[in-house]
Amino acid sequence: NGQILGNTPYPDILKSFTKAISKVSTWTSLWKIANLTDTVSDQDQITTLLRTYGAVLSTRSLPSVLNLYTTDGVLMAPNFAPSVGQEALKKSYERIFSTIKLDIQFTIDEIVVMDDKWAFARTTAEGTKYWIEKGTQESHHNQEIFVCRKDEGEWKIARYCFSSMKAL
Repeated sequence: NGQILGNTPYPDILKSFTKAISKVSTWTSLWKIANLTDTVSDQDQITTLLRTYGAVLSTRSLPSVLNLYTTDGVLMAPNFAPSVGQEALKKSYERIFSTIKLDIQFTIDEIVVMDDKWAFARTTAEGTKYWIEKGTQESHHNQEIFVCRKDEGEWKIARYCFSSMKAL
């Protein structure tokens, strides 16, 4: 009944072709899902990293905060030279933790995963800053940029800078 193409009946060729297309379509869909899952997973990991950073600031745990940075991490705080690398980060966070205590909430405004190793996040932090020696407190409202890098399968802070959003 079917036409013959070479020695194979046309319906058999059509069935084989349809199966092949179906397999390609299935693999393409799986590939897209896998890549989407990786992106979502990366965003989830970065979200956790940022939320952890906020929580660590309130506990003032030096080892914990340093663990969130890459070995060549950089902190760029207003009115201070950049702190580059773990030793400089340690000195900066010792100064910060001995001077202030923060009770803040992060709002993540965007996370952009640029590739499998680099991402950035734009956030705001709002809450209360307590001056330890003075025994005073004030409102705290910053905007931040985090540049994150995936090292050995784990997202870490590679660069972090912030500025105050208080009215001058």
